[in-house]
Amino acid sequence: MSSRRFAPRLTRGEYWILNSLVEHSHSLCGYGYPDRYLWLLFNRQPHGLSEDELVLTLLGLFNAGWIEGEVDGETTTPFVPDGTTIRAALQSEFDHSDPDWPRLLHAATPPIHLRLTSEGGAVWEAFAEPRWEDFIDDFSDSNEPLENRTVRATRRDHGRQYLRCWAERDRFDPDAVVWKPVSPFPATYWKTLPVGFEAQFRCAPQHASGRMAAAEFERIDALTDRALHCADRFRRWRAWE
Repeated sequence: MSSRRFAPRLTRGEYWILNSLVEHSHSLCGYGYPDRYLWLLFNRQPHGLSEDELVLTLLGLFNAGWIEGEVDGETTTPFVPDGTTIRAALQSEFDHSDPDWPRLLHAATPPIHLRLTSEGGAVWEAFAEPRWEDFIDDFSDSNEPLENRTVRATRRDHGRQYLRCWAERDRFDPDAVVWKPVSPFPATYWKTLPVGFEAQFRCAPQHASGRMAAAEFERIDALTDRALHCADRFRRWRAWE
């Protein structure tokens, strides 16, 4: 039986904010960015909220106990939200002359980092119905020309299939990668599963650069496109995306 019928009713803005915090915390000021930067920061359609609506939505999520904040550098002092502080954080000043990314000129408040509480994670989970059995997480510590890569998956076979997508572009042998069981398995910072698997290995990714010959650029660009398209099929554990 679907759990969604037991989920609380969420507005589009409430769901957008909860969904944005599922895998990582985010700076509060980022939610006030212009739409063209929201695309880049959150990799999804903008929330579409006015500043007043955004302040009220964030304050409501705080008051419900679904999100919490931490002032940068003050881990022992809990962040006590109020409309004035939230609005001030959203009104930080930026230089928007760079079409790709804003440069912070002045922050009205110290950086405030938002994250889901366990209750907020449960609300998102009941509403979104994620497929935890398909969970994949992939990150690397770049140290060119080699990268230290870590891939985490709920199912080992799923992780192995995912790695095959990247083998040619990133120059490694997926069959030589060793997967170790992890129990309990912290899938996200708020969600722990009974068991999962983790692989750590080194690879040598090929990155397209404007300094290389056109043919080589096109070859690596095509490899990257194929890898991304393939990998996307294995990263759809967030069922609504």
